[in-house]
Amino acid sequence: MPYNQTKSYAETKRLTPVDWHTFLKLPLGKVTPSLMSKMVRKSEAWVSCACGNQCAIIPRRNNGRPLDEELAQFGGYFFSNIVTPQEAHQEDNVKAYNVRRKNARTTLRQVEQISKRLIKEINGQTSSL
Repeated sequence: MPYNQTKSYAETKRLTPVDWHTFLKLPLGKVTPSLMSKMVRKSEAWVSCACGNQCAIIPRRNNGRPLDEELAQFGGYFFSNIVTPQEAHQEDNVKAYNVRRKNARTTLRQVEQISKRLIKEINGQTSSL
């Protein structure tokens, strides 16, 4: 089955991709404990984490984990960066929450950059066949 080059991995699984950029812009006072818990759960599943929002053309294991080790590693970092703001949220520590949220945004950008590189490599291989 060919990889879908226009949909995210989440969309191929009939899920709405998570808007991580919008979530990570929310200040502490706008994030309820319920929303924080929901986002932590989404960040721990390959289909709805930062990697799941990337193009479905990226090869994956059956559970959605990217085959590319670097991308998978940054997906794990992203999960860690979502869990740590949850801890700051529970402590109602605005400074810690903002630092950890910034780390999550940085990791999200890294996931997106790695994904773009992989897609270019895949498309380059495809177009030369």
